[in-house]
Amino acid sequence: MWHDCETSSYTQGCQQHRVCICYTVPQSAKGSSLHVLESGSDFKSRGLSDESRLILGPGVTLVTCDVTLIDDSEYEEEEEFEVVLADTSNSARIGSRASANAVIAGPNDASTLFLGNATFTVSEAAGHIEIPVLRQGPDLSTPTSVWCATRTSDPPSASPGVDYVPSSRKIEFRPGKTEEFCPLTILDDAQYPVIEGLETFVVYLSSPYGAELAKPFQAVVAINDIFQDVPSMQFTKDTYTAKEKEGTLHIPIFRTGDLSYESSVRCYTRSQTAQVTEDFAERRDAEESRVTFFKGEKVKNCSVHISDDSAFEPEEQFQVYLSSPLGNHWSGARVGKMDVATVTVTNEEDAPSIEFEEAAYQVPGAAGPGGSGCAEHPGDPQR
Repeated sequence: MWHDCETSSYTQGCQQHRVCICYTVPQSAKGSSLHVLESGSDFKSRGLSDESRLILGPGVTLVTCDVTLIDDSEYEEEEEFEVVLADTSNSARIGSRASANAVIAGPNDASTLFLGNATFTVSEAAGHIEIPVLRQGPDLSTPTSVWCATRTSDPPSASPGVDYVPSSRKIEFRPGKTEEFCPLTILDDAQYPVIEGLETFVVYLSSPYGAELAKPFQAVVAINDIFQDVPSMQFTKDTYTAKEKEGTLHIPIFRTGDLSYESSVRCYTRSQTAQVTEDFAERRDAEESRVTFFKGEKVKNCSVHISDDSAFEPEEQFQVYLSSPLGNHWSGARVGKMDVATVTVTNEEDAPSIEFEEAAYQVPGAAGPGGSGCAEHPGDPQR
């Protein structure tokens, strides 16, 4: 800021010069010494000396009192100092406005606060998430804070209290800290899964203290429930045992996710040591082997016929697979991680047995020839 020396109404000719001194007085802003710029100074001082003279030559009605401001790269609020006119020459006098306040607008060198991204995509099953809040600037030596809150998107999508917990909290940065987090809670409809698709809400920053907001100061959070709520079908264990004499093995397939739609999956067999027809009836990898879940159904069986041939054999195995899931919703259906089960076929009942004919024998005296006996019971006659 500047002020001119108001000239006297009395002059002694056009060639006369008017002179005054313009000096500074520090207030909340700190001035330097007259000849050295010290660290922490906000402006270069003008002293009450001839070096600070202002000269108005003939015909000149305006001059400036220049004060050099110093950029110290330190965070500072609004500051001010005073500029004063004094010691005019004999041909002039100080007017009614002999001083003025110079205001250094603030804050200066403030750090900036912003979100780590403009969009975030999270799973509905994520539970607690953390949105990064970042801080940058030349001076991080002072604590700062900012409020982080949520609001519905426009148009409304995710519902507060249903899809996420509404939040508003103060995020504080200690000196030197460049990253903090805004914690949020995502709500899962795991008890009664419903496919909702991608739903969004907004997280934003406001009311910074000791800092300024920079973009992005708001972000869209997208909740993706497709993976969790799409109907998923799988076995509950990966090994089963079947006895030949049981005839049919029923392997349960469990369905999770949104059960309000029809879903289906192929359940087919593959030989290993057990052979098709001889040991089990094949389920082909075809539509005839599809198992269908109707609305609301959680469990269906994949049934495999086991052949009983009365011949004793070592344990034999085959595998059962799930594939080609279908659903009558746009999101479809999927097969879970446990999509293969190994079946072991046993036939211990076909093994020959050796035993006594009777459970008890009457022995009249010393045992002679033919006093006791054992017999082989039929099992596999080839053994």
